[in-house]
Amino acid sequence: MAEFDDNNVYAKNIEGGTIHISEAASGRKGYFCLGCDREMQAVISRIQYRASYFRHDPKAVLGQPKCTYRDETYRHRLAKIILARLKSLHVPALYKYPPKGENGLAVLIEEAKTIEAFSVGLEKEFYEDENGKIHCVPNKESDDKFLVIRPDVTFFDKDNKPILLVELVATHKLSDDKKIKLKRLGIDVIQIKIPKDSPESIEKCLLTGEKTKWIYSHVEENTEYVPVSSGNTTGISPIDEEQRKLFEETFVCRRAQINNLVRTIKRCLESKPYRDIEQSLRGELSRVEGNTEEHRERLNKLRKDFGERVDRKFESESRKIENEEGGFEIEETDFSQHFKDLERRYNSKRSDLERQEKLIVSGDSDEIIAVERIRKDIDGRGERNRDTQHRIRREIKAADAGSRGCRKELGA
Repeated sequence: MAEFDDNNVYAKNIEGGTIHISEAASGRKGYFCLGCDREMQAVISRIQYRASYFRHDPKAVLGQPKCTYRDETYRHRLAKIILARLKSLHVPALYKYPPKGENGLAVLIEEAKTIEAFSVGLEKEFYEDENGKIHCVPNKESDDKFLVIRPDVTFFDKDNKPILLVELVATHKLSDDKKIKLKRLGIDVIQIKIPKDSPESIEKCLLTGEKTKWIYSHVEENTEYVPVSSGNTTGISPIDEEQRKLFEETFVCRRAQINNLVRTIKRCLESKPYRDIEQSLRGELSRVEGNTEEHRERLNKLRKDFGERVDRKFESESRKIENEEGGFEIEETDFSQHFKDLERRYNSKRSDLERQEKLIVSGDSDEIIAVERIRKDIDGRGERNRDTQHRIRREIKAADAGSRGCRKELGA
């Protein structure tokens, strides 16, 4: 006999509607599998704490392949429908937990609250475009190549901005990859475990938030953990290990985040907008370089033209100064020659006096006095000649300095 799943709590009745095990009568009463549509029996437990369930009728499935249907699919869809109708959800209090590997108390960040939605979307697709921007679109309208995630339920505000993502789980936990993608959106995310119970119980679970956990909160993410003393327990909760693990980042999560970041950067570098921007920048750089060279040539030409205009404007003054310099040089040469003649005559006269002095060493004192007077007169004349020579030299130097100053001004 084939094996069948005998742990479903939902089945179809004879009218084709869905019925929960709590509404069924024991036995074969016209119940059928939601998956394979074969007849089922209702097993009503009379023992406390033992769950009732539907099972496939052995006669109906004799020789048939195994039915793989799980009614968690139905419970999943039922929870979505309830949330779309309620447009509200109760979320638990938000705590900040100590970093991984450290002991400490959980610190309250936000009290439990009810989040109201202006509209509710079911399985809306979020994808990342070539520029790395996140978009939310109706189902099946995004390119799977850039698909980020498809949350079960999305709460939107009046501006159609997503404010809360809801993931519904029955028996399987969220994978690390899916948690990473959800967190990557930067939108608050919660997880709800759907009980294996009646529609009324599922709705109550959604309203009370008793099986709701945070997957991601931008408030929690951006709040620094501040240790508190054991004596101050206001706003402190015992550590919820399951919630703490959902907030913690594992090595697998970090590796996946890095891989996603690398793919995003690579996609941006290969995108058409990036290539257009790069081409535009290259064109602009080439244009600036061309303009720089053109302005450099214009500057050199302006400098040359200005220099030529200055030379033409002061050409006559320059020739006049050159002529004056030539006159100064001639006067200096003539003066030097005249000074040499005076010096020669002075030396000759001095030699004559010395000879006469030797001849009259023993002679008349009046003669000696006369000779001495003549010597002083000659020495005075020599001293005056030297003073005159120095004065003329200074005048020549001053004139020469003035000439060089004029040349410098013309050159500037």
